[in-house]
Amino acid sequence: MTASGFDAVVGTAPDAPAVEGVPRYRSIQAAIDAAPLIAQHEWRILICAGLYFEKIVVTRPRISLIGEGRDTTVLRFDASSGTLAPDGERWTTWGCATLIVRAPDFHASPDHREQLRLSGQPCEGTGWRRL
Repeated sequence: MTASGFDAVVGTAPDAPAVEGVPRYRSIQAAIDAAPLIAQHEWRILICAGLYFEKIVVTRPRISLIGEGRDTTVLRFDASSGTLAPDGERWTTWGCATLIVRAPDFHASPDHREQLRLSGQPCEGTGWRRL
């Protein structure tokens, strides 16, 4: 981890802040994929303000996603059970979530619980609701 406290920064806007010595990515998934397979410490990813339209699958341990603000950092992917996925197959209830976690010790904005918002279509039968 760098002195800034982050291991990666995600920003899509040209004026998104750069953090000296910290790799910058244009997608959240790219920043997650850059994390080590065997983490020695929590891998903290700063997500700059913006609307991120991507499906995110966390496959690395000890990932923490930290946004710049609940109203300004929004993760979204519009998939719902039964609609067509990019591969031509239909999304299932278990596959349509905006964020899927398949690794231990995941946290979303652990110190700033209101700094990140997930948004998307509700998955049928999951009890999940649109924000």
